[in-house]
Amino acid sequence: MWEEMTSNWENFAIESQAALTSFGLVEGAQDHEPGTEESFDETSRSGTDRPVLSTTRVGQDFFRSAVLSSYNYRCCITGLSVPRLLIASHIIPWRLNQENRVNPGNGLSLNALHDKAFD
Repeated sequence: MWEEMTSNWENFAIESQAALTSFGLVEGAQDHEPGTEESFDETSRSGTDRPVLSTTRVGQDFFRSAVLSSYNYRCCITGLSVPRLLIASHIIPWRLNQENRVNPGNGLSLNALHDKAFD
């Protein structure tokens, strides 16, 4: 099983995500690329909704679970142990290394502040 898992992280992540979803344990990752935060529009002063098109990273839930688990759900720098404030950060950025996108060995458990600084 270990060889099967480590020989193709992407397939393993997809299969893990499907299993977790089928058991109702996860809903789906919502992650973003740095720099995609909504910019301030000075012309729009109303608090209305607008539709957006988003891309979800397949396997991100698996990656997050595996990375945070390997760090015992603590920030590897500060020791913060509040899961909602922890980010599974990619050591080699997602966009630069397709082979290791969901490889937990390419991840660090960082609190949100240190994640932003790391990016």
